[in-house]
Amino acid sequence: MNIVVLRMSAWTLLVSIVVLALVPLSFRPVTGMPHIVEHSSIFLLTGALFALAYQVKVSFFFAAAIIFSVCLELLQSFVPGRHARLSDAVVDAFSACIGITIAFMALRLQQRKMSS
Repeated sequence: MNIVVLRMSAWTLLVSIVVLALVPLSFRPVTGMPHIVEHSSIFLLTGALFALAYQVKVSFFFAAAIIFSVCLELLQSFVPGRHARLSDAVVDAFSACIGITIAFMALRLQQRKMSS
């Protein structure tokens, strides 16, 4: 896949996460999916896209995902009608790290195939 498309997609999802997390609850769209599924799916996909788009050290992405998730939850404390939940930060960070892991495993498999 084109690296520009990957990067644009990753940043679009990241901005979407920030907007959805920081708008008042009444402006947040309702998907009908369970709360945990909404969180885990968007963070998993975002983590995977960033890992594919930038291909830097896994440890950097893990740290960034954890810090981003915690900071985002803390910022919700300042939005009327929203509140920070440790459980959301854990689900978000864990899901992003799973996405990062999947992407790096896929990249490794692709590199092995190309070298053989």
